[in-house]
Amino acid sequence: MDRSEVFIKTVIKKVSARVGKKIVEKSVDIFLTIQDTPNKIRNEWESLKDEISEEIEELNNNSKHNEDQTNESATYNSDKKDPIEKIDILREKIDKANKLL
Repeated sequence: MDRSEVFIKTVIKKVSARVGKKIVEKSVDIFLTIQDTPNKIRNEWESLKDEISEEIEELNNNSKHNEDQTNESATYNSDKKDPIEKIDILREKIDKANKLL
């Protein structure tokens, strides 16, 4: 074997070793990423569900608040209701406020 053949074989061997090492390293990286993916998806899904629940709760609270304000204005603006009805309505509102606290 002459020098050029030895040189070429040595270069091929070294390049193959380095490429093989890089392929193994990248394969491990890909495997670890794939292994973490279900947990990341699960965490993101839980976070999304929590955000949606909070938004729904906030919208419901705003809706209830608006209904309460409408009921309050109807209560105070209505002269046709007798005082006992007004007292009952105020008691209901106090009960609601106590439950919220």
